[in-house]
Amino acid sequence: MTSKPYALANEKMTKRASYWREYFYFFMSLLIAATVVYGFSHTIDHNLIHPAPLPPVILYIHAIVFPGWVVFFIVQSALIRSHNVRVHRRLGWFGVGLAVVIVVVGALTATGMARFSIEQKDPFNSAAFLLV
Repeated sequence: MTSKPYALANEKMTKRASYWREYFYFFMSLLIAATVVYGFSHTIDHNLIHPAPLPPVILYIHAIVFPGWVVFFIVQSALIRSHNVRVHRRLGWFGVGLAVVIVVVGALTATGMARFSIEQKDPFNSAAFLLV
């Protein structure tokens, strides 16, 4: 026999665990988006919107594609949260293509910005950055 207080405590823990299990990925996707917005808000005006020497075009492409990936993550987690598994799976194939684009654009952006940094005689160690 179980005691009544133990059963109530166990039921509360189960509800709390169920809540976090249902909302965890959605909350994390929003946290990632907030972190990205906060992190880039300090440099986007100076480095992207009003740069002193114009950076390579690939940086602007990267500035469009990468936030698209973050939005895609939020949409996918929201679809699962709302139990739209069929739409989530269908969009998953778009995500595969977007992942390939992210990798290619990321590599091109890294090499393009390293070359730009070298051309500008920037003290930033471009070779070390590319190793990372």
